[in-house]
Amino acid sequence: MRDVDIRYTETRRVTPVLHHWQHLEKFGIYDPSSDLVSAEADRLAITLATHCPHLVEVVFQHSEEGPQMSSQAMCYLLGRCHNLTHLGASSSRLNDRFLLILASCQPHLERLILPKCEGIAGLMVTKFKDALAWPELRQLVLDGCNSVSPEFIEKMVRDCSKLRTVALKQEYDELMVRLAFQLEVRNDDFESYYMERNRSRFTMV
Repeated sequence: MRDVDIRYTETRRVTPVLHHWQHLEKFGIYDPSSDLVSAEADRLAITLATHCPHLVEVVFQHSEEGPQMSSQAMCYLLGRCHNLTHLGASSSRLNDRFLLILASCQPHLERLILPKCEGIAGLMVTKFKDALAWPELRQLVLDGCNSVSPEFIEKMVRDCSKLRTVALKQEYDELMVRLAFQLEVRNDDFESYYMERNRSRFTMV
């Protein structure tokens, strides 16, 4: 098995079978049961990284009430799975330490989807002297990341030359225009602006 998409399932039911999927390349879990503690979510990430080192796509999409991965568990996954092209996670427990590890060890990353990660500011990454190790990054979604800094956004645009699509809160509209992006789509609640660089059309993520 190389591709698994799991929806509305308790995390504790998924973790015990991961050792059977050693050739897994794509894993996504969406809206798992919200009655679990976050330790179960961490156990899932760590077990997945231990038994499935060939992953290229990982998505952990949780509701605000659901179990959320910690930075420690996600950093363990990043240290084991070196060929990610698509990473998606929504967790208020993710912080700049996770982002710094991600910035230094995932050179193949093309899509980074981190909605509602309120612990991410990007300040540690802005002090990162070298360029971000994401030469292939094309899509960045940070809507709902209320703490993200303008300095981090500017570094992303400067260091990731292939970056074309960015989703941010409305307050970054002026900054993105200054960075040669243009507004294409905004969502229904007018909170997130979808910007694209040097293009005349946009396909919503």
